[in-house]
Amino acid sequence: MEKDAIAYVCEHSDDLRVILADPTPLDTVLDAVRAGDDPAEARPLLDALHAAVQRAGDAFGIFPHDHRGPEMATGAGLGSARRLEIFFYCPRGRCSRIWEPDRDNVTVPSCVVFGEELARRRS
Repeated sequence: MEKDAIAYVCEHSDDLRVILADPTPLDTVLDAVRAGDDPAEARPLLDALHAAVQRAGDAFGIFPHDHRGPEMATGAGLGSARRLEIFFYCPRGRCSRIWEPDRDNVTVPSCVVFGEELARRRS
């Protein structure tokens, strides 16, 4: 769950900075993620940011409710299958962010925490 919240923060940090009256909880989370190896250690800071975002008017906060990842169904009787495509992930594995390029958007986004492009992997 912490990695999902960190992924959300990474992807939406500019929006969060706009809605927060005081960006200190956001900056504290970003600094903690940069400094630590275990996302679970950031949980108290994520909880504080979540509460601040909710107080700022976003009822859902930073903890995603549904994260499915890149999966698709196949024909009847074949079960589910993974698409053989390229996906990009957190460059240091600290969050669960997944980005999939499409024809209209091929510029790989950067990780807000480390300033590095998301890492490429085949699924």
